[in-house]
Amino acid sequence: MALMGGLTIWVPGSALEAEQVFVCRVPTGPRSVCGARFTSQQALMRHLRNECVARHEQEIRTGSLEQRMPVFQSWDPEIDAHMKKVRDRMLEEGRWTVKPNERAGFS
Repeated sequence: MALMGGLTIWVPGSALEAEQVFVCRVPTGPRSVCGARFTSQQALMRHLRNECVARHEQEIRTGSLEQRMPVFQSWDPEIDAHMKKVRDRMLEEGRWTVKPNERAGFS
């Protein structure tokens, strides 16, 4: 039982005694994850360190931002090419802001 602002939550004793299961959530493709199950956190960490992350590094790097944030998906090809040129110019100049005339559509 826990008290939270006057709210009483009853948790069955069997739920507290249940065996914990840890699941690997490393992306292995565009819409899939590893899904390996472990009974201890140490076994999961060993799995992540020794094999899973190294084997699926490319999927982790390419898929994660695109899946979580639609802004990283491909735009119109012309805008995409323009913004890549702007990015390269910004890196050369060492600045972190886009000038008003560099914005896609110049708005």
